[in-house]
Amino acid sequence: MEIRRRPPNPTVRVENLEYAVPHREAQAKNILEEIVWHKDIEIKNFKKIVSLEDLIKKIEKLPTPKDFCKNILESKIKPGVIAEIKKASPE
Repeated sequence: MEIRRRPPNPTVRVENLEYAVPHREAQAKNILEEIVWHKDIEIKNFKKIVSLEDLIKKIEKLPTPKDFCKNILESKIKPGVIAEIKKASPE
């Protein structure tokens, strides 16, 4: 399966006007492609708010993460199932 990173002909914003040339493959072919395209827009918007340098500085100040496996093994209550639920499938 091929997942395209972005639509073949994205819209272009000029001041208050947005335009695009119609393209037959402008729609996502599957749900994964739609998610990737949406995330690409979301990341561009986040980059406008927080620069990469600021993000790296914030990461350096974070506490060390907890050991997931160790916490499960040492837990008083033993989990029976760890599940992953998918909302949609690409095909």
